[in-house]
Amino acid sequence: MGVLMDIHDEEPAEVAADIICLNCDRPATSKINGAAGHSHDRHPCPWCHATLLDVNKIDGYNYSEQSFKL
Repeated sequence: MGVLMDIHDEEPAEVAADIICLNCDRPATSKINGAAGHSHDRHPCPWCHATLLDVNKIDGYNYSEQSFKL
């Protein structure tokens, strides 16, 4: 059972959602979301594939060549 939601230029669709009220710091947020921890070397960012080592380089801030997570 879901909620009927209006969609622009389409028929309304039934969607299911869950609201979570969470008040915590950044490391705890990563654990709750199932993402890598803030000091993880591979992919600490939830939006792009930059590594922790890329943060210390100029190339880590070049958005035109950055690949983003979908």
